[in-house]
Amino acid sequence: MAAQPAARGYAFLRDRPEPTSTNILASLTYRELDQHARRVAVALADRGLAGRPVLLLHPPGLDYVIGFLGCLYAGAIAVPAYPPATAQWHRSRPRLRALIADCGATAALTTAAAAPGRTDLADAPELAGPARFPPDPPAGPVH
Repeated sequence: MAAQPAARGYAFLRDRPEPTSTNILASLTYRELDQHARRVAVALADRGLAGRPVLLLHPPGLDYVIGFLGCLYAGAIAVPAYPPATAQWHRSRPRLRALIADCGATAALTTAAAAPGRTDLADAPELAGPARFPPDPPAGPVH
């Protein structure tokens, strides 16, 4: 990473490549990936979450990778959980509550796109308060 900060560090590919376009949907250089992950790590550390489980409510993509690395940098325990579709949010509450109870998470990383309009995060009082926050969105063009 330190030897080639401008090199592509992570690329998110299409599920079904189209023959006439690039297969890369988005990517970050090692430098960008490190910067975003460190911002998340600082936010986690500021909230005292080192050694604590943190839910990652992200679909596959750059936000997930940034959140996962941010947890590693902060010493937090990343607990990946695929976010429910908005239409099924009410049906997913039992699954999320069970996951929260099982792992003991008191914080979650998510984005507005992964949980649009969702400030309740499954109405789980365990996640109430300032520990619930989104990571910084990935910036920059596809590399």
